[in-house]
Amino acid sequence: MEVAKRDPHEFKPGKPPGKFKFFVLPPLGKGDKCATGTCTATMEDFYVTHGEHWIDKRPYACPRVVDEDECSLCTVGFELLQEAKEAGADKKKRSEIAKIWLPRQTWIANIFFPAVKPNPEELHNKVMYYKVPKTIFDKFDECLCKDEIEDPDDPNAFGIFFYADDDCEIPGGYPFVLKSVEKPGGFPDYGASKFLHTKTPLVVTKSGKPATKVIEKIMGMRHDIWGKVAPRDHKVLMDIVNKKLGKIEDDEFEEEEKAVAEPVEDEEEETTAVVVEDEEEEETAPPPAKKKLPKRVCKEGSPKPEPEPEPEAGDEDGDDEDDPELKASWLSLLKQSNL
Repeated sequence: MEVAKRDPHEFKPGKPPGKFKFFVLPPLGKGDKCATGTCTATMEDFYVTHGEHWIDKRPYACPRVVDEDECSLCTVGFELLQEAKEAGADKKKRSEIAKIWLPRQTWIANIFFPAVKPNPEELHNKVMYYKVPKTIFDKFDECLCKDEIEDPDDPNAFGIFFYADDDCEIPGGYPFVLKSVEKPGGFPDYGASKFLHTKTPLVVTKSGKPATKVIEKIMGMRHDIWGKVAPRDHKVLMDIVNKKLGKIEDDEFEEEEKAVAEPVEDEEEETTAVVVEDEEEEETAPPPAKKKLPKRVCKEGSPKPEPEPEPEAGDEDGDDEDDPELKASWLSLLKQSNL
């Protein structure tokens, strides 16, 4: 079985404990300059919603999460969950069904690591893409939903946190500090991660002004996120369903399977900015398949759709049923789906 190569431009925090500081970068539009040339598709937001089914420790992109299209695995999963609910199955049983049939959801975004502590030297001045897990994405969402400083004695970031140009009142972005501590079982807890409360430019000159030329170069180092999303192969997913339901033999499945794996390793790209601090720069101005997912809203009392479980365990290549955060995420999904 062929194993997909790791993409060297994907950021993975690794096992806890760990600490990093980065800026979230704004979305790319079709035709914008990016690390591989020009962007192939427009990002509607600073992230692209992503979902993967993990089968035998291999990822398969979920068309329901990525495209709001029908997914045979999700369809069967929701049907089995409904049957389990009607039969009076407990949450543990329903969580086991979700583990087998439903995808993990992440949000892929471009991030920039400045050459500061606590970032390791190999990340200095690099743009990476990050499959943001639910715990971190909820913090992003919480910041977007705030419109002011809530406590002057303990100021907070609020509003648009990703890096913006000087069309905004304060050009720059809020640095995000990702902090992981070890939970029982060796799993990471990102609860202490947070935005710093002061917006800053990505890079400044010696006089403290935004280094606009360097920042422009960094923006051109963003990755084409849609190019990082694996193709959604309905036939492969249906074959997996048939195999799990015993409708085709294992050897027949192996012969027909064309794996939808993670993107293969790219050719080397220029991803390290040349930061100059002494050069003055001119300032420049889950519902059922086929149904659309509800939009995230911030009004008090309005529902927020719970995302599918995501892999935050130490096992980066697949699921780990002992991960307490993963179990909690599955239970949250079941509650949201009323299953």
